[in-house]
Amino acid sequence: MQFDQLKRRDLITLLVCAGALTLLAACGQETRFVAPPPPKVIVQLPVQQTVTPYLEATGNTASMNTIKGVARVEGYVQEIKYQDGDAVKKGTPLFVISMRPFSIKPALNCLPGGADYRETPRTGR
Repeated sequence: MQFDQLKRRDLITLLVCAGALTLLAACGQETRFVAPPPPKVIVQLPVQQTVTPYLEATGNTASMNTIKGVARVEGYVQEIKYQDGDAVKKGTPLFVISMRPFSIKPALNCLPGGADYRETPRTGR
C-alpha cells in the first residue's frame, strides 16, 4: 500500500507542477493586436464600349388578340402574306389561295346541252 500511495503522491505532484508551469508560461505576455497585411488590389482603367441590354426571365406569354382561321373556300395555299409575330390589321389578306379549283368547277358544273350535273338523274350502276 505504501507503494501505491507513493505513486499517487508523485502523480499529484507532477500534475501540480505541470499546471504551475503552464500558468507561469502564460503570465507576463500581453495580448497585442497585429494588423493584417493590406489586401492586394488590382487597378484597371475604365473602357468605353457599347453594351446590349437584355433580360433573362422565366414566365408565360400570351397574345392580346387571337383569331380562329377558318377557310371560306377550297384550295391550296400559294402564299402566306405575314410573318409569325407580325401585327396585322383587320381586313388585311393573310393567305393567297390557288385559283385552279375555281377555274375547273364551272367547267364541271355544266354538261353538254347546258344541263347542270346536279339536275341529271343518277343511274343505278
